[in-house]
Amino acid sequence: MNAYRPPAWLSSDASPTGRESLVEELCSVLETPGVVVSLEGAPGSGVSTVLGAVATRMGESMPVRVLRLAGSLDTLHFFHMVGWTIGAPFPGDQSSVGETLAELGEVLLLLDDADRPDTASVVERLSAVAPRARFLAAGRWAPVPGPNFQLSPLPDNVIAVICPNCAPSLLQGNPLLALLVQECRAPPSNPWAILQNIPRQVDILAACPAGVPGSAPPGLPPQLLLSTDAHFTVLRRAVAESLANLRTPSPRAIARSLHSRCTSILSLGTGASLDSVPDPRVLPVLDHIGTHHPDPWEAARATAALARIRIAAGQAAAARVWRQAAENRPSDGSGREQALLAWAEGDALLADGETREALVAWEIAATQLRRARAAPVLASLHRRCGDLLTGRGLLQTALERYREAADLHRKLGDTLGLASALRGEAEVLLSQHNGVEAERLLILASAILDAMEDQGPVMACVLLARARLEMERGELDKAETFLDEAAATVHNLPLLRANFLLMQAVLQLRRGNPQSARPHLLKAAEIFSRMGQRDSAAYAVRLLGDTAALMGDPDLANSFYERATREQVRAGDLLGLGRTLSHRRVLEQEMGDPETAILLRRLADEVRWVREADD
Repeated sequence: MNAYRPPAWLSSDASPTGRESLVEELCSVLETPGVVVSLEGAPGSGVSTVLGAVATRMGESMPVRVLRLAGSLDTLHFFHMVGWTIGAPFPGDQSSVGETLAELGEVLLLLDDADRPDTASVVERLSAVAPRARFLAAGRWAPVPGPNFQLSPLPDNVIAVICPNCAPSLLQGNPLLALLVQECRAPPSNPWAILQNIPRQVDILAACPAGVPGSAPPGLPPQLLLSTDAHFTVLRRAVAESLANLRTPSPRAIARSLHSRCTSILSLGTGASLDSVPDPRVLPVLDHIGTHHPDPWEAARATAALARIRIAAGQAAAARVWRQAAENRPSDGSGREQALLAWAEGDALLADGETREALVAWEIAATQLRRARAAPVLASLHRRCGDLLTGRGLLQTALERYREAADLHRKLGDTLGLASALRGEAEVLLSQHNGVEAERLLILASAILDAMEDQGPVMACVLLARARLEMERGELDKAETFLDEAAATVHNLPLLRANFLLMQAVLQLRRGNPQSARPHLLKAAEIFSRMGQRDSAAYAVRLLGDTAALMGDPDLANSFYERATREQVRAGDLLGLGRTLSHRRVLEQEMGDPETAILLRRLADEVRWVREADD
């Protein structure tokens, strides 16, 4: 195994002078599967230094995952942080997080700044589903599973270790493991005195212990920072607490400062696409902007962006609660901000499989935007809703949305938006087997884009649609040509790349090369999952089942079909579920199991009837 390197914010600390025996003891205990240890000490006591040393030592023999919980919003955010750290397909979905942790097997999860009231309950739930995992929770007080293990805050420079669920044999002759209190032999320096001279712009860092997007303000002494990464600035916890005690700027001023750092992520609130896997550390920042920003429109954008990140993580129900909690905040009277919240709620409802309710929420949003004469936002609403509805097979409704979006974009002179709406309309027409009209729209969209210097990702989407059209016609060489043209654009945009890989896989399947299709599908399913596209991920997995069936491996095919079925049920994707059940029926029939095939056909029919009733 390659040498493990802990995160910079742990490994950059000095070596744990005077703590070598403590590190040895902790590593010895953590060799046991299922063990949970609490490492407790005040900021500045060296807890993180010990944690980094343990991470380095244990990383020589098993996978180690480290996350920092300071500033996390609630239990669901806690799970989201864990899922993001361990690479869960849907990092906010508790089932996905538990399954991923269990699959990691012998793994050590280190939770720094874990003095949250829900630490114990979350660790209990994770250890129950991942019995081979180990947990080391560190912080001022880091409660571990058990009714009586909450400590009062400890004095500075003191560390306590509590290991309540170690086997008796581990504790025999070694009282250090039951309860250890050790004075720090090398007290840390006290740089906090210089805080009086720090520019007021760093007050924002003290207000957001989870950190803020962007690099550190110039002139801020590096010894006050956690060296996390180039895109996120975090103060050391003791510094943040000292600074918060020295100066208390208004929440509104902090919200304005945060807003300037979040321009890109705030665009999610008005329908922009995710261009990377959402970082859950930004959620407390969006929450602060949404709660305290003096401009109701910007506050609503932040709340809607937060909701969409939670939807992508697999927390649609939580996103709805967040939206509802924001309804009573100040309004500018236009109704625009309520429209953004209703739009986000519609997205969350659809992600939960509540199609009718989603359509109602979107119509409320559209009505408010019309009254507010917010045509650009209304056009984006229609286009994005068309994308979501197409994925669920609600084709006629999607077609109406795309056409309304195209009319608005045309009136606004927004040629890029118009081309995107025409591409969406063409995709629907392809699904309705109207290839002639779809081709006309795609040629028109291509002509519009050819006249533009900045085509963005829209041209690649058009090229993928044209490749699909040629595949439907059986013109596989022409389809491959369009895919080759799109290839150069897709690599830096995850969702576009996933769709590109999906189209490559479909092309290989049409050429009769299931073995060549498989790696494209595996990667596409992974990207769709990480980006929160549950229905698209399930579609890729179902195609993996088809690929396995074509390769003569029915057991593997059924395992993929079962996985696709689980995700489609969780997403409420009735169209995808019906198709997966039909593919499983064909497989069971070919395997000589007519009774199971008949049952699957009945289930597929029932799903179709329910979907048609929803339509």
